[in-house]
Amino acid sequence: MENKNKQLKKLRDLIVDFVAEAVELENLSLDYKSTYEIIYRYKQSKNKYTHNQIEAVNGALKAYTYVKETLVKNENVKFETATLKYINFLVDKYEEEDFGVDERAGEWKKYQGYVTNTEYVPPLLKGSQYSEIVEKGIKGVGNFDTAIAYFAKLCKTQAFPDGNKRSALIFTNAICVQKELPLIRIINSLEFQDELGKYYEEEKYLPKLINYIKEKSLSHQCLQSDRECLRQDKVKKNMEMK
Repeated sequence: MENKNKQLKKLRDLIVDFVAEAVELENLSLDYKSTYEIIYRYKQSKNKYTHNQIEAVNGALKAYTYVKETLVKNENVKFETATLKYINFLVDKYEEEDFGVDERAGEWKKYQGYVTNTEYVPPLLKGSQYSEIVEKGIKGVGNFDTAIAYFAKLCKTQAFPDGNKRSALIFTNAICVQKELPLIRIINSLEFQDELGKYYEEEKYLPKLINYIKEKSLSHQCLQSDRECLRQDKVKKNMEMK
């Protein structure tokens, strides 16, 4: 079990990491360095990055900030369907112009289609069915394996017009903090998406996906002690000196 205060500190101290891992899921050619620049050097970065890149970073930052502030105010707050919808609204509001004519960020999707870069077409469900998946899944999170399975389920369900993986990651990590579980880390986005794609195509691949995410996540739980964090610390210092 992980201490809630320690997990909140981790979200605060490594906020660039968590935001970068979320936006990298959208194939926007963003990494830790570019995410750092957009967050802390907005004036310099606004002419360097596209509108979508900047808004994706800002959206994920707002969502994680919302999670942190909510938990600080009330560590026993009830995370529910409305919370997931609000997180999706925050991460994906900027892309509404690309949605169906009557679709909105933070609302269940109304049209069926392929998941980007895959041949998987998730079933189109009723709103009550999406809500049931969300609520039933929350109750089923009792350890890190079930948390990862829930994250994968939300990704595969594709309940929103867009931003499903980002929303699923941030929402599941909020639940992990509250239930004192390790946080899910997406260390290699391309590798992760390849593994996730296998699960999209075959439900029986879920145990392998869980093991993959678990191994990667648990090797990156330290605050500032593992090699990746130390490397990123060096990047931060070099950027601040420029």
